[in-house]
Amino acid sequence: MMRSKTLLMKGLALANRKLIKEHSIAQEEFIAKATDGKRSPSSGASPYDDGDVENDMFIIECKLCGNPDKSAKSISLKLIDFEKVFDEASLNRKTPMMTLRIYNPESVLADHKGNVDFVCVRLKDWKNLIG
Repeated sequence: MMRSKTLLMKGLALANRKLIKEHSIAQEEFIAKATDGKRSPSSGASPYDDGDVENDMFIIECKLCGNPDKSAKSISLKLIDFEKVFDEASLNRKTPMMTLRIYNPESVLADHKGNVDFVCVRLKDWKNLIG
């Protein structure tokens, strides 16, 4: 009985990881299309791929929280994530950007798929972008 419960829990954990990965890839593909960019095949995990998405102007790191099995009301951000995308963008003479996706179909901000998407850039970079 205990062994079957452990196997069930491992199976659920694997299924949940797969769902999170699918949701993450969907966000990266959405951002790539929205920014005329290209999604990194390794999702920024390779030392040879910078960020999750890249276009002519930006290196973009994508973060998300929540999925169709469990909606979210917040997302955690770490300065080190901003610093990582800043370093990658600087090496490529591009502007660093982070995109945030919170899955919460009940939010007034949600799109038709239940996603709330935001773009984050440093104020200094924003000023340069808008002139």
